[in-house]
Amino acid sequence: MSRTATIPSLDHIFRLSNVPTVDITPTGAASCSVSRVRTQERRHGHTVPFTEYDGYLAGVHLRSMRSYDLWLNRRFVPAIPFTPGGLCFHHLDSEPEADFHEPFDIVYFYAPRAVFDEIAYAEGLPPVGRLRCPMLSEVDPVIRNLALSAVPALEQPHATSRLFLESIMLAFASHVMSTYGEAPLRLPRPGPRLAPWQEHRAKEYIRAHLSANCSLADIANECGLSASHFARAFKATVGQSPHRWVLERRIESAKALLRTTDHPLTDIALMCGFADQGHFSRAFSRLARYAPSAWRRAARASSSAPP
Repeated sequence: MSRTATIPSLDHIFRLSNVPTVDITPTGAASCSVSRVRTQERRHGHTVPFTEYDGYLAGVHLRSMRSYDLWLNRRFVPAIPFTPGGLCFHHLDSEPEADFHEPFDIVYFYAPRAVFDEIAYAEGLPPVGRLRCPMLSEVDPVIRNLALSAVPALEQPHATSRLFLESIMLAFASHVMSTYGEAPLRLPRPGPRLAPWQEHRAKEYIRAHLSANCSLADIANECGLSASHFARAFKATVGQSPHRWVLERRIESAKALLRTTDHPLTDIALMCGFADQGHFSRAFSRLARYAPSAWRRAARASSSAPP
């Protein structure tokens, strides 16, 4: 059977409804996804075998799991107990199938083979080839932390920046390439910097599109770079990730509107690129240490606004 690079439906595979999933295109072409699959059922039963995907599925267990059965390539495999943070990692041509005997809670990263090839090509590296797919009783701390960072985004995907999610997936793919490649592979360390014109163009493009949910690929394209190269070069040049820099510019824009206009918070949120007022209030309070309404009152009550 021919394999595809499409994103598998984990709702179907795990026989669950409404599995929180966010689709991501970190390189601007191949589509990846992050999902959280969980149930409180004590005897959930069999998953549906994966049969047509040319990609890798990495699962980070958020709770311990000891009682399950596993089949790879239609052969029974002795189960390895998982502690919180434990990693399972499969190429889907092994058609993994599981029978769960206890509740589970797993964050899954799906990346097609094409995304690794795209990153390698953009960095001037040879194709990655086959990745080793270990089932670890120990924790991969990088993938665990990326999974934990993705959990809030899966709870409120509409209120999450595309740049943030794409950064998580690029970090995941880069780590997997360098750690689980069959041949030693080291991606370039942060060191390449943006040329002055590239930094200027990137910042200009971001400021002009603050109200839009821009992708890394959109901004990188303005600089003539791949998304992965741009993300590292931007941080090396500016000292912040693109996501963080965009968020701070949105807060700056919101402060100007709060100080000089009577627009309601809902309107300011949308004008500055936030999903809704709640998303805006949380981000503003975290960075400015004031709620937007309190910041507006303080700014108007004195000649010098709060920081």
